[in-house]
Amino acid sequence: METKVLESIYDNQNHAYRVGDEPLVFHCHHYNLFLQNTIEDAADFVDVQKLLTQSAEYVVYHQWKNLSSHGKLSIEDLLSTFSTFGFGKLSLQIFDEEGGIITSSYDHYGLGYISKYEIRKASEPSVSYFTQGFIAAMYAYYYDKPLFSYQVNQTACFSKGDKQAVYEIQLLNQPEKPLFHYQCGKGVLSKTINFENRKDSSIDYLGIREALTSMKLEGNGETGLIDAFGVLLTRHYANYYCNISFGLLYKLIEELGEEEGYEMAKDLLIEAGHVCGFNTMGGIMLSMEWNALIKPMIQTREDWMHGILACINALGWGVYVIEELIPNQSMKVRIYNDYESNYCLLHKDKPIHKPISFMATGVMAALMNLLYHSDITQNPTLDEEFYNKTFKTQGKFIGKQTLCRSTGAEYGLIEVVKE
Repeated sequence: METKVLESIYDNQNHAYRVGDEPLVFHCHHYNLFLQNTIEDAADFVDVQKLLTQSAEYVVYHQWKNLSSHGKLSIEDLLSTFSTFGFGKLSLQIFDEEGGIITSSYDHYGLGYISKYEIRKASEPSVSYFTQGFIAAMYAYYYDKPLFSYQVNQTACFSKGDKQAVYEIQLLNQPEKPLFHYQCGKGVLSKTINFENRKDSSIDYLGIREALTSMKLEGNGETGLIDAFGVLLTRHYANYYCNISFGLLYKLIEELGEEEGYEMAKDLLIEAGHVCGFNTMGGIMLSMEWNALIKPMIQTREDWMHGILACINALGWGVYVIEELIPNQSMKVRIYNDYESNYCLLHKDKPIHKPISFMATGVMAALMNLLYHSDITQNPTLDEEFYNKTFKTQGKFIGKQTLCRSTGAEYGLIEVVKE
């Protein structure tokens, strides 16, 4: 049943990938690790281990349950999901109902971490929280146990200089309680627009979307990693990102009050979007794929922006449309069915009547900074020095969401202006 578990359905209208009704989005190791580090830095307010691992277990487990309507998935199916989506390779050393040991010679989070940061101390936590949650889901699904029935401890990690990742699994006497009201599935979708090529740009939006959605972006057969556009990509779970991001948001509101908690979470999560836009979008605009597919279409500097928006519309993030672009001054971008809004509207018991498309806001600001404040067209090196020039010098651009579906609007609107 391996082909079934990995079958990706692309929704052309809403620009979403789904497997087992679970939306999947492309993000790279820079964003994955920065967002995770952001959660870790909030350890005074939230149980980091539980939030990160339970969020992963919840969405992965429900994806497999949805895929099981015609028969239970095999252990090979479960392992191939991990590798095909770019998370690495898992090797079963001991696998039985009471627990076991799993190792990994390739792990997206661990290897991504050491490519960016210094080696962690032995006393610090290991970084492969998502993998721990994935393994817990695999055990619970395979042995027909309730969610959160297994404890997974990472005893070796690339982030600490180890040569492989090691996970020890143990069946609990009773399942743990969920830390947060996790969500899964498509979310609450809205109407969208007819996506088409524009008259004000030479960029072939439809052709780029078709080319990118047809690319075989999946884990390497040997490593289970997706090395593309100069980054380590993952075809990740949109609801995992949302569960950890909004889990943090709700916890900060609970601890600090609605206004202070919201503002702190907003600033942290928009900064994660800056990192995503800088590294993932910047990486795309410096890649061989960009030079071959998109650069030949470019006639103006503004076509760079249209080109990268055309790429974003192939990542599963929703539908992004430039409403207005004034060179070196401002930009307005409409977003339809972005995965953050789709998710947030599921929380009917605890609605948030404030703009919540934090990742999207950070990415749009990053694009204006890359194109007009620093200069991505000059083929720079995407290092810390260039990041500081892009985001931390006078005259930079900042993003603000002025319309959001969480506040009753039909679509999101992000405005980017000079500070």
